[in-house]
Amino acid sequence: ALPEVTITGAVDDVQPYLHSAAVYVAPLRMGSGTRLKLLEAMASGCAIVATSLAASGLSDDVRRALHIADDADAFADAIIRLLNQPEQRAALGAQASNIVRRDYDWAAITPRLLQALKDFGLG
Repeated sequence: ALPEVTITGAVDDVQPYLHSAAVYVAPLRMGSGTRLKLLEAMASGCAIVATSLAASGLSDDVRRALHIADDADAFADAIIRLLNQPEQRAALGAQASNIVRRDYDWAAITPRLLQALKDFGLG
């Protein structure tokens, strides 16, 4: 076991872990659906290393706020680089948080949702 790595299993509230994480890793190799876990980590200000699959379906702006690596060596190198560069890690986390708050916060989503309802004659 490494003292720098915490393995918890299921937790009731992930926020304290996200806020204390140096780097959030998403090494997805299979799966589908919305990447809500990534967006949640980004909103918490985490620097993120993810595979292309983990970032699939996300906007180009969101993807630019991630380190994307698809092979094991590149993935490990990106994590180590972020761990060794706290300024870059903080800047990437802040960029990610700002993008998610700008594009995915209810204040940003509600007008688009209301317009979509109007467009379908429901609002």
